[in-house]
Order: sequence, then C-alpha cells, then structure tokens
Amino acid sequence: MTGGIDWAWQIAPDQAEQLKAVPNLTVKSSGTMRIGFLILDARGTSSQDSPLANLKVRQAINREGLSSQLVGGESKPLYVACYRGQFGCNEMVATKYGITNLFEESLRPFPR
Repeated sequence: MTGGIDWAWQIAPDQAEQLKAVPNLTVKSSGTMRIGFLILDARGTSSQDSPLANLKVRQAINREGLSSQLVGGESKPLYVACYRGQFGCNEMVATKYGITNLFEESLRPFPR
C-alpha cells in the first residue's frame, strides 16, 4: 500500500478478515442498496405435503439467519420490496411474524 488512501469494493468476507491482520491497514465496511432475493417455491408447485405448503412454516423461516449465512454479517433482511432509507420506503407497513423457530411441536409439518 502507498501510505495514502486505497479503496476496494466487493471484497469477500473471508478475505476482509484476512486483510484485518495486515499492519497499518484498516478494513471498513458499509451497507449498500443492493437487494438479493431468495424465493422459495415462487410458482407454488410444491406438493401439499411439502413443508412450504404450511403457512406457519413459511412464517417461521429465520430471515436473519439466512441473510447472515448467505451474504454475511453486514446484511439485513428486508420485509418490503424497497431498501430501508430509500425515499418512499416504509417498513412500517410490512407484516413481521413473531414465530422464532421450527422447534415448536405445533409448527412441524411432519410428525417425528
């Protein structure tokens, strides 16, 4: 590095962690307005026996966990089709479900 300010974009999380160990180098990260979609059975072609056919199962999907594992610790799941902070985006109109896990017996689509 030149001793000045260097800027890099789209550094993989594992590489950013390695760069943090470099002396005289500071790694900073920031959110972006990039939105990625993970759509489960968007066509509705799952059989009636599919876990996704159960509304409670779909509501119990751990969005935070998926977001963290797929994108990294900086990501945050969205509940509306716009980016928070974007003009006109109102997350207050979103429906958020309070179900936190699938370990509750009543939510299991299949008996043990």
